Amino acid sequence: MATPKFSLGTNRWNETLALQDPTLFALPHRNNFSGAAWLNISPQDFQPTIPSEPTEPLTLSREQLGATFAAFMQTNPAPRIQMDIAAGLGMIGLIDLPPPHSIVTDSTVRVEGDLKNRRLLEPLRLPPQASAEVLTNTEVQLFVDALGNVFSPVIVTKSGDDNVDAMVLSNYAKNARFEPLKATGPGSAPSETMTFGKLIFEWQTVPKTNAPTSNP
Repeated sequence: MATPKFSLGTNRWNETLALQDPTLFALPHRNNFSGAAWLNISPQDFQPTIPSEPTEPLTLSREQLGATFAAFMQTNPAPRIQMDIAAGLGMIGLIDLPPPHSIVTDSTVRVEGDLKNRRLLEPLRLPPQASAEVLTNTEVQLFVDALGNVFSPVIVTKSGDDNVDAMVLSNYAKNARFEPLKATGPGSAPSETMTFGKLIFEWQTVPKTNAPTSNP
């Protein structure tokens, strides 16, 4: 029975095997004519340039820094500005200053609903209210007849102070008078219907101070 044998090939045998390579002339190959042309590229020897100039410390000492600027300021002083203050002092007494405005303002009232189109015959004068807490708006619901008289005023939103709300009903809401309705035609009387609306009192609150007690 024949057994396989192995033997080392010579360089000539290797060249014969290389000629049988189908890509030897069809593609770029190191063993054909293109191998010596551009496939055997020698590596580039790159050497970066090293600066040859050595580092040197500053020749100027710290004591000399700014000496040129100091010498310039000594020989070129800045111009002096002299203000004529005496002439301006004589004009101070002639200036009319506006009177200081008081921070505290009066409270206000506004009309809402169908009554917004009917004006009050006399504006309601509302002073600021003294209270330890900030008061909210007091809203009063009411009806007004054709002659301008107020009916059934009811507080629907309180201010936070029962005394202020009671004063609104007794002093302002019940005594308010609105503009009468005009007759719709000659010889006709005003309508007897009621007009519904609200009076909203917006309070300006001032700090409440305690009265000084007298010593017995």
